[in-house]
Amino acid sequence: MSFNPSSSVSGENNLSYLNQEDQVKPIVVRARRAPTTADRRFKIGTLWVNQDSNISYQLTSVSAGLANWGVLSAGSGDLDALTGDSGGAIGPDGGGNINIVGNDLYTVDGTGNTLTITETTGAYPITPFVVGPVGQAGYQTIQAAMDAANAAGEGLVAVQPGTYNENLTFYDGICLAGALEISGVVLIGTHTPPASGTLIVRNLVLQSVADVFSSAVAGTTTITLIELATAVNGFTFNLPNWTGPLNTIQYFETFSINGFSNNTGGSDLILRDSNIGNGNSNTLICTGSCSMINCLIGCPVDFQTGASVVANGTAFSNPVTFSNDSVGILSQCTFLTDPDAAITFNSTGSVGLIGGGIETSNDPAIDGAGVGTITLTGVDFQSNSNLAGTLNIATGTTRSGNFIATSIGDGIEIAEGANAKMGTATLTAGTVTVSNTSVTATSRIFLTSQVDGGFPGWLRITATTVGTDFTITSDNIGDTSTVAWLIMEPA
Repeated sequence: MSFNPSSSVSGENNLSYLNQEDQVKPIVVRARRAPTTADRRFKIGTLWVNQDSNISYQLTSVSAGLANWGVLSAGSGDLDALTGDSGGAIGPDGGGNINIVGNDLYTVDGTGNTLTITETTGAYPITPFVVGPVGQAGYQTIQAAMDAANAAGEGLVAVQPGTYNENLTFYDGICLAGALEISGVVLIGTHTPPASGTLIVRNLVLQSVADVFSSAVAGTTTITLIELATAVNGFTFNLPNWTGPLNTIQYFETFSINGFSNNTGGSDLILRDSNIGNGNSNTLICTGSCSMINCLIGCPVDFQTGASVVANGTAFSNPVTFSNDSVGILSQCTFLTDPDAAITFNSTGSVGLIGGGIETSNDPAIDGAGVGTITLTGVDFQSNSNLAGTLNIATGTTRSGNFIATSIGDGIEIAEGANAKMGTATLTAGTVTVSNTSVTATSRIFLTSQVDGGFPGWLRITATTVGTDFTITSDNIGDTSTVAWLIMEPA
């Protein structure tokens, strides 16, 4: 009997007589589509070839009436590898996976057939709140970025170069910063500051047809402007009832008519290395403590009730007024206010000017009728040194430059009396000792006969006792004249 190994009997193993398993070829299904979970009426191991995409599948299991087909070969639409900016292509591992893992900047979460990449807090080394063009920044308006920062609790809002027309509502804890070049970011509008907290704005150009910050609220927020320029037709701070400090560091005016601060609420002004205000249409009003260090003040200034001023190395190009009970010390300051008076003093307080200079042709150079006192120490009057006769000039006041009396009848008046610097004494037998505690070892004492008496002679000082007296002697023992004397001290 012969055996044909190619023939088969249903249900039998053709090679069983050799104790070997039959090498059955797998079933191959060719179709113009991919298999679905409904294609379950096939044996496990059946192959399926999608002739349209050239992708092969194999039936791996049937569970709960659903077929599971695994991909065996990649077509043009499948993922074989990932290629980065460097390092070459990355293929799947032994399990068929290409792993995408997170790090300190990002986390990667997989659900179903979706990977979600989420930024960590370290993903933004500067800030997540960046304003700029679509595709370059997460926000296209400054307000949207500030809203997001506020929702996050606080934050830095960084603005890419450009011009932004927005009337902003600011929040506590926001720092708004432009590009490093101040002129790169221009913000046009009038803005509302938060009523409390802190606000920092830097590296911007702020433009407004009226005011930059405006509010009638009695806010307490500390507002600081750093490396910033303005072009304003009003005030940078139109905050009449504000009580919080207003600060500048390297702040500049550009083509402004700006009174800078309109405030009667008592806000402190702390101004450093800044160009403050411009033009004479709007007046800077201060009613709190004011510190001006190395500044140029280009608008009129009125220090009103409660103002206490300390200025050093600051130049004023418009008149300064001290009103109500304002006080101040201005050291090495320059007043270039021609043709107006440099200072109008109408205060009940005291103001001291130390060094510096005043350049104005106005007569008087310092005007006003305040009942307080002005002390002038080493002030250089370049053109006109006249002071209003209604002023109370403190004892010990000194001025550098020439003393010029420009009106006929004006002159120097010195009070006389006990221990005064000027007076008279009558000679007896040609001599007299004058008690005077103001005399010093370097006093220059000038003498002249006020009323001749007896036999007038030549007058001289023959003795001086420091802090006690000095002696006047005539060369004629018969001299009984009344002698006028004047004590002056070298500077």
